[in-house]
Amino acid sequence: ILQPYETETFRNGTNLGSGSDGDRWYATNGVDPIVAWDGSTDQVYRPALGNIDTCRALRRFKNTMFYIAPTISGALNPGVVRTSAIGQPENVTTLEAAQFIINDSDDPLLAAEQIGEQLAIYSSKTIILAQFVGPPLMYVFRTAVAGYGPRSSRALVRFPSQHIFFGADGQYSFDGVNAHQINAHVWREIARISTPTRAALAQGIVDEANAELIWVVPTNDDEGDSPEVAFVGHYLEDVGDAPMPHSTRDLPATAMGYYLREGALTFEDLEGITFDELWVRWNDQSIQSEFPQLLFGTSDGDIFVLNAPDQNGTDPISFVRFSRRPLVDSRRNGVVHRVYPNYEHRENGSLTVKIRLFDSPNGDLRSDAEYTLKMDGEERFAPFRDSGRFVEVEFGSGPSAPGLWALEGYDMDTSVGGSR
Repeated sequence: ILQPYETETFRNGTNLGSGSDGDRWYATNGVDPIVAWDGSTDQVYRPALGNIDTCRALRRFKNTMFYIAPTISGALNPGVVRTSAIGQPENVTTLEAAQFIINDSDDPLLAAEQIGEQLAIYSSKTIILAQFVGPPLMYVFRTAVAGYGPRSSRALVRFPSQHIFFGADGQYSFDGVNAHQINAHVWREIARISTPTRAALAQGIVDEANAELIWVVPTNDDEGDSPEVAFVGHYLEDVGDAPMPHSTRDLPATAMGYYLREGALTFEDLEGITFDELWVRWNDQSIQSEFPQLLFGTSDGDIFVLNAPDQNGTDPISFVRFSRRPLVDSRRNGVVHRVYPNYEHRENGSLTVKIRLFDSPNGDLRSDAEYTLKMDGEERFAPFRDSGRFVEVEFGSGPSAPGLWALEGYDMDTSVGGSR
């Protein structure tokens, strides 16, 4: 999927073009005709939407369907919103159905998300609020923010009290009144390396189980057309007044979504697995029925489960690398003597500790070293004797130490090594 898409579910719809009244799932990519699905048949259908050929986005709001930036009779209407009749998502011609021109600039509408009692409609440079007032006007619109907006229709994440989006020069938060820049310590750099021609592939999603805000962003370092890296904000990590901590991960996703676990994990499912080898705690919500799990798809057509306990049936290979930091004060060399990982005890587990040494904050690798220790509690530190001005510390599993692991932090023993 290299074309951005939008989906929406409309509950208890009536006067529908196919099948009986009820729930419908709608999807559009802004190019092909809008499709709908009733959740039970083995194929989608094309609803009869009058002269609407397709639209950039769609959203349910106050029991009506918003068709955003529709293509009408072959002509794109980038600043227009078409709304359906109340309770009838496929009726865009009679009753309360209406058409509104809400943005007369050349900045096309991209997406919409509800915030409080209003619907925030986004373009790349404008945020417009829609409020339901009932017949005969139905909706009133006002510009809330001018000059800021998301880079793409999916570069927007909805939280209960705010929307977070990736804009032209960084990340922003919109609370229904004002938009202000956040997390500039990492997002100004992400904006600098992102690819404008593939901005439509940028997307965000919330992993509530791990309190992570995952952003897949196409960058100029990607080798192909699809994105390769995700930037992850850990929004519940307690860091006091410091900005939200972030990490990066390899994630070649072109589409992301959720699905519900159909059944809880039982003892019968653990045949051949000991409690020490279990990848989560036994009372963890992620192994219970109805838990939302994350899916992502790639440009090759493959679909994966994110945070699965294995890697295509084998032990997962994973790592975490902490950001570069000075060993002493950035002017003098330091020596790494020991690294103390605060790992979760596992009787049969192993953990590889790797250090990388550099002479400058953005310089090339000077030297590296690694040590594999057992996580049974017998080994509490990884010994080293390597020097440099800056260091990156990495923990993980690999061919020499496969398996699952958990880390709560780390500490280091260092000393001044001279050489200004």
